[in-house]
Amino acid sequence: MAGNEPTIATLKAILAAFNAHDLDAVMRFFAEDCVLEMPRGPDPWGSRFVGFSAVKEGLRSRFVGIPDVHYGDDAHLICGNVGVTRWTLSGTSISGERIEVNGCDFYTFDDGKVVKKDSYWKIRQEHPAARTTLRSAHAEDFDYCARLYFEGMENIIKEMKLSMEAQVGSFRQRWDPMQVRIITLEGEDVGWLQSFVKGDTLFLGQLFVDTALRRQGIGTEVVKGLIGEATTAGQALRLGVVKTNPALRLYERLGFRTTHQDERKFYMRRD
Repeated sequence: MAGNEPTIATLKAILAAFNAHDLDAVMRFFAEDCVLEMPRGPDPWGSRFVGFSAVKEGLRSRFVGIPDVHYGDDAHLICGNVGVTRWTLSGTSISGERIEVNGCDFYTFDDGKVVKKDSYWKIRQEHPAARTTLRSAHAEDFDYCARLYFEGMENIIKEMKLSMEAQVGSFRQRWDPMQVRIITLEGEDVGWLQSFVKGDTLFLGQLFVDTALRRQGIGTEVVKGLIGEATTAGQALRLGVVKTNPALRLYERLGFRTTHQDERKFYMRRD
């Protein structure tokens, strides 16, 4: 990046790194204070990731969700410190859905590094809206799950005056990749759940959806899926929910009843 000015060659090199699925190579083009805006999300800008680590995690979800993702039929242009790459994304999501869609990235550069990547996709509507799917968790998903957990529990931890240090330690002990599944939507990680079977009961231990994608029916759909799993296996479905957690209304709406309670939680069951 001679002269610290963006060039067509720079844009082609970034795209080549994406097509090589080399996340470290991609991130070498990004500044420490970079921002990523992904197409999907409840806000006008979609979903926003701020900072090098968060941007890296956001980009990683693309490779995880669409393992064979490829950007082809590309074209590039430069205007001042902004570079634009148009492409056709193709690949197969981990749920088996074939994806082919046109889109573009707007890159804003400062001192030779990308400070903002703003992505856009065309909206294809010839098929019904994609539904969530679940994939097995891996050890490298721990940080993602921890981020969603503490984002979701921050207010509850403060309200109950719990020790954050103790909560971090407890989370590490309880998080078990053999029990965790990652929620995906059109190839992107959007949340996670932890469940396990004991006797004739399926227990839902944790359920968290990305903050930017809440109130879009994702949690409802996932819980309905668990209800279906339990029904098929002839199991009851049980969970515990903090008394101040808004999800309590969701569980009641889906037919859970409170069996008992303690100082902190309601314990619920659905047969």
